Amino acid sequence: MINYKGIEIPHFEDFEKPVHVENRNFRTKNTDKYFELSSNEAINFPHEDGLVISKDYVRFISCPVCNSDNNKQLFVKWGFKISVCKVCEHTFVKNQLTPGKLGELYKSSEVDNQFQLRKKQDKALNKYWTLLYAKYLQKLKENTNKNATLLDVGAGGGDFLSLCDELTEFELHAMEFSENSSELLKSIVGIDHLYRDKISNTNFNKNKFDIITMFGVLEHIDDPVKEFNKCKEILRKDGKMLILVPNLYCRAFKILGLSVPMLNPRSHLNYFNKESMKFLCNKTGFKIQEYFQELPVIDLMYDFIDYGDKLVNEILDGNESYYSVYLLSHKTE
Repeated sequence: MINYKGIEIPHFEDFEKPVHVENRNFRTKNTDKYFELSSNEAINFPHEDGLVISKDYVRFISCPVCNSDNNKQLFVKWGFKISVCKVCEHTFVKNQLTPGKLGELYKSSEVDNQFQLRKKQDKALNKYWTLLYAKYLQKLKENTNKNATLLDVGAGGGDFLSLCDELTEFELHAMEFSENSSELLKSIVGIDHLYRDKISNTNFNKNKFDIITMFGVLEHIDDPVKEFNKCKEILRKDGKMLILVPNLYCRAFKILGLSVPMLNPRSHLNYFNKESMKFLCNKTGFKIQEYFQELPVIDLMYDFIDYGDKLVNEILDGNESYYSVYLLSHKTE
């Protein structure tokens, strides 16, 4: 058992078992403020007939995974159309905020600052993410050497990298747009190992990585094919990539509908399922090595369920957990 900042971290024996902490009270003032800010920001974009269509804000796109125009609309939220591709089964925001507008939001938006703040200040939430990071760090350590080079994409407030710094001998690199955490990240990885642009736009000076991690990042990326292609270039031949993404087709969505927290089309542009992730991997030279599920039951579900092991197992069997985690490796011909 390891004690990290007052949190007891066990040795994880069963990676198929989701991380669990008491999460009935995850909704706090900080959490509520985050979702209120997200909603207000999106609703205040100019609308026409209920949709955000101004070219100053959005662009209408084909499927970002397979580029097909054969898709159907599922619903509209905050003026954004959520569509599903009939070819690769990928779900995505049809009228996405432009890359320029997204860049502005990620660098200075109070919404994203609030997200990092709530993770640090809510004890139960902080414990949950610390244990989840520790679980997959252990998994990564079992799949690589002790001096591995790791790039954390979307490093946020540096929580995962701080854990890596404490528990490993990895050479650490961070990629993060936000200016608010830049000084902290520099203190962890060093100024030369902090990157402030997209993966595809970054010159890594011939650096190759043993590990690339994206915790809650891929859903924000407007062109996942382009970014995965660059990841393939910078990931060593025996390297691993760990991806955590929200699962739109989870039990929480089936109960809560459009109010489920992950449905934030202002910044969550893509909603991967196993089929569309497999399609993306095949297209870019990766394969799914292992698949895991996390957070079968979110806090907002408890008023509508009979919680117990039977329900949790039913959710896991149906692939209906809130998060999906993919361990990827290079596809061998």
